[in-house]
Formats: sequence, structure tokens, C-alpha cells
Amino acid sequence: MIREYRNKMLSLASILCIIGSVIVFLSMAMAKDFSSSYFWFWTAFLLLGGGVLQASLSRRTRSSISSVFFAVFATIGFAVVLFYDYKVTSLINSPLLFVFPVLVFFLSGCRIGVALNGLMLSFMLGLLIANKGSLELFGGNSRFLVSWIIVVAGSFGVEYGRRVHEKRIVDTSFTDNLTGLINRNGFRARLNLAVLRKKPFTLVKMDLDFFHRINLILGSQKADELLVEVSNMLKRQNGFYDLARNFDDEFVWVFEGKADELEKKINSLQDQLMELANEMSVPVALTASFGYSVFGEDAKDARVLWGQAELALKKAKKEGRKKACRFLRKDAEIEKKNGELISLLEKAIERKDLQVHFQPKIDLAKKRITGMESLVRWTHEVRGFISPGEFVPLAEQSGMIHPMSELVTEKSIEFLGELLHSGYTDMTVSINISPAQILRGDLSDKLLILCAKHRVSPERVFLEITEGLLVQEGANHAMIALRDAGFKLSLDDFGTGYSSLSYLHKFHFDELKVDKAFTDGILRSDRERKIFDTVLELSHDLNYATVVEGVEKSEQVQYIQKFGISEMQGWFFASAMSDTKFLDYLDKFEFDAAVAKV
Repeated sequence: MIREYRNKMLSLASILCIIGSVIVFLSMAMAKDFSSSYFWFWTAFLLLGGGVLQASLSRRTRSSISSVFFAVFATIGFAVVLFYDYKVTSLINSPLLFVFPVLVFFLSGCRIGVALNGLMLSFMLGLLIANKGSLELFGGNSRFLVSWIIVVAGSFGVEYGRRVHEKRIVDTSFTDNLTGLINRNGFRARLNLAVLRKKPFTLVKMDLDFFHRINLILGSQKADELLVEVSNMLKRQNGFYDLARNFDDEFVWVFEGKADELEKKINSLQDQLMELANEMSVPVALTASFGYSVFGEDAKDARVLWGQAELALKKAKKEGRKKACRFLRKDAEIEKKNGELISLLEKAIERKDLQVHFQPKIDLAKKRITGMESLVRWTHEVRGFISPGEFVPLAEQSGMIHPMSELVTEKSIEFLGELLHSGYTDMTVSINISPAQILRGDLSDKLLILCAKHRVSPERVFLEITEGLLVQEGANHAMIALRDAGFKLSLDDFGTGYSSLSYLHKFHFDELKVDKAFTDGILRSDRERKIFDTVLELSHDLNYATVVEGVEKSEQVQYIQKFGISEMQGWFFASAMSDTKFLDYLDKFEFDAAVAKV
């Protein structure tokens, strides 16, 4: 706000100075009095007006405008020096003889052609005035003046055209075509300049939450319109400088206020996003995640500052979105540890150090083990056991989920083949499949090759899919291809996602797996039991085969059986185990002993 007010005042001052110079010059011309005092007064007005205008221009326009604008000022000034003295010889003794050529040269962007043409025009104006005492444009000697005016006009025209062309190229390279904001390249240049000023500021990154859903629901055109409206909303905020669209649905800017002011701004933006969603009839909540880092406190380098804000933004998304996080030193330490873990994971995959364990699925109605779920495990030689919750997300982020999943898938189908050909003909295997695997498009072919290799029917393979896949573009086509190949589809962690009800009618599943979070709630409170009841009743009404996960206590088993659900999985029966231990468990399994604790 202060900067905008200052620029307006400077622009007004420059206009007044230039108007003043014109008035003084006309007064001198009408009175035919070009005394030194009047002349210097006029010159001061002219140069002061130009200087103030130069100060008021933004960095982006200053260099392009000043070269032409000030060259004209210098040209006029040179002519008036000659006009004032009436004699060419007296110009030699004037110190302005050396000042104006320098001004013309440098203020025209060091363009020699423009400077020389302007200089020659100045001399020609002066010579004509000195010889004639007045400016006779249509007199005999004035043809030289007209010629020089044409030359100079042409020179300025070429220069202007060149600068317009350069500006168009720069605008294309540094401007986002959709929103009109500067783009990532433009912002990085502005950020470097902000760092050079050595004044404190905050680098803020904003990313719209789950925008891919909105894009899928509304279509790309409406989603683009929404992005334009979001950018317009950000433009209206006070204190946001160098606002840019980083990419897709992410925006970035410099904030020069205090930390508490930024927090208020972010809270206000969340409210404005919700209002915008209502105005544009967006069918899902429109929220944003923010990450920011403070120059001077967190970092003193543009590259480091950028990385810190990015880390803070990732943290905000991991913590549930619709959050704002400032970069903290411990975040960098966590990122470093994650990087080390990713490196170790890569080596473990190459050496096939990851193990595949299997947890049995018990059917209480049939009184036997009807299937198993394959689960990846990692025991490092130095670090010991590493939780899947720690390394699986890192594998997804780094792209190593593909080789890791291929390892798990092949081992699972291979072991299933061994069991089927050992007499356990009713056995099935459930394999967790990541969205990245399915969306690659070649999963069906790879699975069929493995099934043929190990003599396994595809219908004995259940592919467990999380709800996050359902909103991905292309998910329906990929899932149809898997079902057509004969594989069974299981919706994993049913009820924990954001779209279970709205997508159950669109995608057909062979099985629903109720998440452990609901199973735990059975023994905690009446409210959580009612939620669990609702989930099971919905599954029953939709006529889906249902498996309840995370069963750990006999009271849970008894409660679940009241709904007619017979398939369960959890520590109450057995934990995940290696293939050799699982085979031994199958051989020794006795149903009555397994459920005797119920």
C-alpha cells in the first residue's frame, strides 16, 4: 500500500515538473527572453521531472521507457543551449556541451545510433536558430532540419520496434498465459532481486488442495476459469508483491508484513476460497495449503529460501491440508533422513532385501482360512525393523513404488501357486496395489504373465485399491481392464476416504475391507459403534463381500458376527508371517482352537 501511494505521488510530481518546464519555455519564447536565469529554471524543471518520472517507474518498465524518453529530453536540452546563446562559438565554452551527449548516450540505453542522431538534430536546431534568429521550417535552410527530423524519427521508430519485440519475447518467457501473472522463471528473477535488497520478507507458497478432483469434476475449461478467479483474488490482497503462478494450481509471492499479519491473511484467504467456490458452484470444498520461509531468519539465499518454503508446503499437505506451515530447522533434518532412507531403500530393492509376509484371512462361517494378504516388510542390517508406514510413502514419492510393488506382486503370486498346488485349492491372495501402478496401464498384462508362469487363475488374485485412486483420471478404464482379465477388485480401508459413497455406484468391487480404525471404535464409545454399524449395514445393503480388518479382541469378533459378517483378519487370529511360517500355520491350523477365545 505504501509503495503504491509513493509511486502515485512520484508520477504526479513528474507530470507537474514537465508541465512547468513547458510553461517556462513558452513564456521565454513569447517574451523572446532567453536569459540565463530563465534558461536554468527551465532546465531544472525538465531534468527534475524526468528524474522523478524515472524513480516512479517500476523496474520492469523503467529501462525500456527511459532510453527513448530521456534521449528526447537530452535532444531538446541541447537545442535550447544553442537557442539560448544565439552563437555556435559560445557553445564550445559551455560545460553542457559535454553533459548532454553523455546523457543522450546513457539514457538511451547506450545505443550509439540513437545518441548520435539526437546529437546531430540538436546541433542542426541550434545552427538554424543562431543563423536565422527563429525557426523557419519551410525556409531555404530548413530542408536540412526536416531531413534530420526524418532520420531521427526513423531511428527512434526502429529502436521502439526493437524494444517492443524484446518486451514481447520477455513477456512470453516470464508471464503465465492463463492468469497474466508472472511465471516461475519471472518470479525466480524477482526473488533474486529481493534478496539483493537485504530487507526482511517472507516467501509464501500456496497450493490448492485436491485440485485434480476439481479438474476431473468440472473439466479443464471450468477449472482454468477457477484458477483465473483465484489469481484475481490474490491480486486484490494488500501486501502481496511479485505474485506469480508457479505451476498448475500453485501460487507464490513475497510478503513484507509481520508473521501475525500473514497468519490473518492466510485465514482470510481460506474464507475467500470457500466463498469463491460457492459463487462458481464448485461441488467440493476449495481450500489451500501454505508453506513459507522468512528471509534473514531462515535463509539468506534465494535458492535455499525457495527449498525451505517448498518443504514447509509439503509438511502442510502431509498434516491434512488446509494448513499453513512455516519452515523449521527440524523439517530440514527430517528431509535429510528421508533422503538417506530412500537411498537405503533403493539398494534394498536392488538386492531384494525386502521380505513379503502373509496374514491369514479367516472365514468363521466356513471354519477355515480362505485367503491371505501379502504385506511388505523391511529389516535393515543396521537399523533393524523399519515400519512400512515409514518407507512405503517414501517409495511412492520417489517413484520406487514400481520396482518394490513388482517384487511384492511376483512373490505373492509365486507363493499362492505353491499353496494351490500343495492342496490348498481354496486359497486366494490379496495384494496392495498403488494408484501409480494401476495408472501406468500395463499392470493387467504383467499380472497375467505372472499368473501364467506360476499356474494361478487370475480370479484367485484380489487387488486391494485405496479410495484415493477413484478420483484419478483414467482409473475407471484401468480397473475395467483388470476385471476383464479376471482379477478381483477389493476396496481397501473402506470408509476412511473422502468419496466412498459417491463412487461406489460408479466402480464395481468384488470385496470391501473395513478399516481397522472402525474396528477399534467398537470398544471405545457408542458413537463410534454406530459409525461402525452404518459402514457394515451399507456394505450389506450393497451386497458386497465384506472383510473386517484389525480384529484383535474376542469382543470385536462377537460384535461383528451379529451383522452376519464372517470373514475377518487381525492379530486375534494371527499376525503377518513369512511364507515358511505361514505354510506351517496352515498345516497346523485348527479352527476350534483359533476361535476358542471368543
